[in-house]
Amino acid sequence: MQQKVFNIGIVILGVICFVFWYLLLGSTDPYSDILFYVSYILLAIAVVGVAIFSLINIFSSGEKIKRTLIGLGALAVVVILGFVFASSGNINVQDLSDQGITVSESTSKTVGAGLVMFYILTAVAILSMVFAGVKKLIK
Repeated sequence: MQQKVFNIGIVILGVICFVFWYLLLGSTDPYSDILFYVSYILLAIAVVGVAIFSLINIFSSGEKIKRTLIGLGALAVVVILGFVFASSGNINVQDLSDQGITVSESTSKTVGAGLVMFYILTAVAILSMVFAGVKKLIK
């Protein structure tokens, strides 16, 4: 029951933050800055609350801790694979610099790693959907 009330409260805070943000876009009202800060504070409260209750939920049993650690380990493997397979030599930094775009080799490597991680996670998602569909057909 407590979890359900908390979830509803988080959704309400999120909606209030979004409404404040949307209504204040392009506003020239001098008080709009204050409402932006109120929106940010409400969003921070929601994020901290979700983090705290998630940690409480994770540490409530050994099985949940084990599943969380397996998930974090899998994510770490994906991040490592992303950086291993990312290449930074496929752009010409000088050409971009001539156009006024500041890019370094490390920035290129980080963007490449992000793309590789996206491709890996997309492939895993597609394969898991196919696997679940085939498994359901077999049953």
